[in-house]
Amino acid sequence: MISSTPSPQQSADPLLSQALAAADAGRRAQARTLLKQFVRQQPDHAPAWLALAKLAPEPRQAKTYARQAVRLDPRNVQAVRFLRQVEAQQAAAVSRPRLARSTALPRGLGVWLLLGLLSVAVSGFVIQAWTTLSLAQAGTPVAPAPPVSPAPTATPTATPTPSVPQRVGERLPALYEAWEARDWPSAAQILHGVAAIDAQYPGLRDAQCDTYLHWARDLVADDQVDEAYRTYRLAYRVCHEQVGASNGKELALLYLAGQWRYAKGRWESAAQALQQVYDIEPDYARVGSLLYTSYVSATHQLVSDGRLVQAQDMAEAAQAIAPESTEPQELLKQIRAQLVPTPTPVPRRVAGQLIEVNVSEQRMYVWDGDRLVYKWLCSTGLPGRDTAPGRYSILDKIPEAWAGTWALRMPYWMGIYWSGTLENGIHALPINSNGVTLWGGYLGSRASFGCIILSTENARALYNWAYVGTPVWIHY
Repeated sequence: MISSTPSPQQSADPLLSQALAAADAGRRAQARTLLKQFVRQQPDHAPAWLALAKLAPEPRQAKTYARQAVRLDPRNVQAVRFLRQVEAQQAAAVSRPRLARSTALPRGLGVWLLLGLLSVAVSGFVIQAWTTLSLAQAGTPVAPAPPVSPAPTATPTATPTPSVPQRVGERLPALYEAWEARDWPSAAQILHGVAAIDAQYPGLRDAQCDTYLHWARDLVADDQVDEAYRTYRLAYRVCHEQVGASNGKELALLYLAGQWRYAKGRWESAAQALQQVYDIEPDYARVGSLLYTSYVSATHQLVSDGRLVQAQDMAEAAQAIAPESTEPQELLKQIRAQLVPTPTPVPRRVAGQLIEVNVSEQRMYVWDGDRLVYKWLCSTGLPGRDTAPGRYSILDKIPEAWAGTWALRMPYWMGIYWSGTLENGIHALPINSNGVTLWGGYLGSRASFGCIILSTENARALYNWAYVGTPVWIHY
């Protein structure tokens, strides 16, 4: 369960509500998927980023998401505290490499190595005791040990063959040094030597697996993903049942596929592969930079091909990756100017007509002079996506508009003002790409991304009643 659940106002969005419900029910994977969809739609929603951080399966992802929450809302005490907690845990893990699913001496290996060294120390005593006992049981007289007297000349003795624990123990200091220095190639070579001595040595398999996994992760951080992929394959051969080995191999392969398509200029397919990597681990190698460039380049290509709707989707995806960049914003302006030509206003006298929206009441009042024509429930923008109060007029009318950012159809569109590169307006209940009508049960409460939502029937009536130029008054 997420300990800091967003407030009812913050969770009014159906997608966010579903994500939080899935988290509360223990369905963490489903909750992560829904939250990722939500933050793609609302990238400035700090509580959603914090919730995603608390559900992250890996510390690195948790740190990335928590940083985003703090960047959006530096005064969010819970986000700041959680980020510090994750950073402290990571610092503790790096300061002393631990390799039992971390980078210290792997499970079992250190214990067996120490036991081996101990056995060497006591072996002489054990052999002597066993020999004495055996002779006594056989009835053979055992002479007492002669007193020790200095010999004039030392008698050469044969050097005993080192036991397996001795031979492994000789490699132990160098192995620790390699782990401490994060020198994974040297650590892997030492462990290979241990395997040559005894391939079944207790703890060896776990040590090799963890060494390969940490080696691969460091290679990814250094943007050597091709080498990381080969190292993940080595880990997979040693411990194919280890989730980190299989997932790491697949993620590296997906990144390399996207990188190859990127190099070939296959922008759309490159973005498709890289987006999957970005959704799992946004800090993976250079995935953010490659993905952004793929989206921007695909936008230019699609515009030149005349595929404006697809170009708009690509430009909006680029903007989601790098909200501070101006290039996607300029591209969106150009595309929308071609997609939505300014409708020719219908000459008509609009004196006396007025559309009034009361945000506090979530009601719309339609006036013709002093006569109230309609009074309807409506839904305005969620907190953080607030519908802007002010006096406007209908700028354009479109039977059905398309919201590329959220992949929604918006019937009976009446645009009223611009918010950056997006136009907000009045429209009917939106319809998603699967043909499902959304938000029907939310009329009368704040639910939208900034537009004013009516039921389909009421939106149709208003669309037929109003004209371009009809005044709109939005207030609290």
